[in-house]
Amino acid sequence: MNAPLRHPPWFETLPPSAPQHFALQFFSALLVLLQPLLAAAGSAAALRERLPFLGAYLDDIESTLQGHALTDALPPWRAALVAWEASSPPTLPLRRLMDHHGLGSADIGLLVLCGLAEEDPRLAALWALLQGEGHETLQPALAASLDLALPGSPRAALARLQALGLLAAGESPARGWQVEPALWPWVRGDEPATSPSPPVPWQWWDAASAPALDALVLPPALQAEAQALAQAWRAAGPTPLVLRGRRGSGRRSLLRALAREAGLAVIEASAEAAKASANAAHSNAQLATAALLGGAVWMQRADEPGAVISGVSGPAAARPGAWLLPPGAAVPAGWAVLDLPMPTPALRRQLWQWAGATSEVPPDADDLDIAARHRLPAGTLVSLARAAAAAQAQPGRPWRERVQHALAARHGAGLGSLARREQLSPGLDARVLALPPATRADWHTLLSRCRHREALADAAGPALAGLGPGVRALFKGPSGTGKTLAARVLAAELGMALYRIDLGAVVDKYIGETEKHLEQVFSAAETLDAMLLLDEGDALLAPRTGVASATDRYANLETNYLLQRLEAFEGILVVTSNAAERIDSAFLRRLDAVLDFPLPGAAERLALWRLHLPAAHRVAPERLQRVAQRCVLAGGQIRNVALHATLLGLQGGGPPGAPELDAALAREYRRAGQALPPGAVDAAAAAEGD
Repeated sequence: MNAPLRHPPWFETLPPSAPQHFALQFFSALLVLLQPLLAAAGSAAALRERLPFLGAYLDDIESTLQGHALTDALPPWRAALVAWEASSPPTLPLRRLMDHHGLGSADIGLLVLCGLAEEDPRLAALWALLQGEGHETLQPALAASLDLALPGSPRAALARLQALGLLAAGESPARGWQVEPALWPWVRGDEPATSPSPPVPWQWWDAASAPALDALVLPPALQAEAQALAQAWRAAGPTPLVLRGRRGSGRRSLLRALAREAGLAVIEASAEAAKASANAAHSNAQLATAALLGGAVWMQRADEPGAVISGVSGPAAARPGAWLLPPGAAVPAGWAVLDLPMPTPALRRQLWQWAGATSEVPPDADDLDIAARHRLPAGTLVSLARAAAAAQAQPGRPWRERVQHALAARHGAGLGSLARREQLSPGLDARVLALPPATRADWHTLLSRCRHREALADAAGPALAGLGPGVRALFKGPSGTGKTLAARVLAAELGMALYRIDLGAVVDKYIGETEKHLEQVFSAAETLDAMLLLDEGDALLAPRTGVASATDRYANLETNYLLQRLEAFEGILVVTSNAAERIDSAFLRRLDAVLDFPLPGAAERLALWRLHLPAAHRVAPERLQRVAQRCVLAGGQIRNVALHATLLGLQGGGPPGAPELDAALAREYRRAGQALPPGAVDAAAAAEGD
């Protein structure tokens, strides 16, 4: 210890505190070693001479005993300690550990004995004296020879403490049983918040910093359920709990608020520790014991597809835990469940207003209406609103623009590795689409479906009670017919970010990895209200095949997963394909809209020419009309010709005219390996152009 502890003469007058409990066990551990140390040193004087620092501890014990000889003090000390522990509050950390696991005072004494050198590095010399030079911790052989007053063998008691995550076996014979350094401060009675070292493998949220339950903006039904559970926790302590919802739904905030009601903190494994752990069972046991000692609810999460609760029995269940699971996950019988749904538009508006109130210039009614269109989980929404409010240092920046900036930053973190953001130019709208009447009508119907996807789910008849807010559309047709542009315009009209799924990053040769990547993309899109574009989707949505090999079986498993995930997807997905016949019919049945993008007719081609050529072009209207009629080109080809004609105009010092257009047309036909239609261009201009 850093300094000798001074005790009153009788245990029954000692204060019932965590440091006092540890001090009594600490001195008990020294008394256990006293007889073997005297035998090894030869006498009390020799022992004090060899280990002078030990004298202060022995004097401390003698002052407490008042009349008892040190060599005879162990039995009465133990009896007094057991009586003191029995009358101490059950809220003391070591008492919680004893009561929950049925440990006796002797088990705690063995734990403290293993940690003597953690408390005072000089005490490592005791092990060298008793076990020989080079030994720094308690060895099993010595433990078997000590008067530990254990009901069973010391080896069994040590193994049990190890199973609880309190002890770790040393990596070498010289390093016997060691107390986990991260847990030692709590064993000795320190406050969790005042133990900055050693580095701990968890995140800790104390009760004082948690939000108040009645301050959270929750749906009325969920608020009532949470208040009832909080009342039960206040009366009888926490019980096993599952909070179901997607990432960013506010599950952690709700759990912390519930824990605060019971005067408890929340503990969770740090991301770094979870990745670095070589022994998951020991790490879980250590976390559970930390929760028990520190007075916390142990929070665990499992957001992967098909996630289930594990480790709810045995040492890992050191106290009732709370699990954060995805929507619809299975829950063990008897566990309480709180479901956190996606907030309704009205609740989203309320959340934006509540979280944005800290801004120097709070959002006005129009800002709130626009922000509430983003279908975001409550936790993500609040985080974005606070980020937008914090951006008030940028003078003159509109509040809604700050919201878009914060949302874009979050998109990059969630989707950047597996999808690429499509840049949507300002002012992009349906006027840039040159579609045949039937396709244009279908596109506007799809736009309406996307805008009213939440209201439609609520307004649908009873047979459609399970209708979700997801919208899945297929744009099919030859290359260059405007499928990708139509998807970009759809996102722009909806005010959503558009992300193109990177098939090269998503598809993986290793079994199960493709599904994980897809789940990451879909979950992030749902959480961040981003629209997804699966370009050339027939490569991923191919039909299932007969099982002739293990490869076929796993390929079919990927297809089955994708079928289920598409059906459950709550965002907006556009699939484009120029080979729709290669798409599995099961996928087609799950699509909400299928739009045909045929090659443009003469009227659509003329509209495309007018859209792609610069406004100041010098091509005569009748010439442009003749080109539209005679040159049967796809929209992508018209784009290429218009760009090249504009480039030729820049080289000539002005906007493009008929010569530049003719030259660009001739170049495009040569690239395609086709002959120019008769009379489509001026032959001389075409010969000069490329």
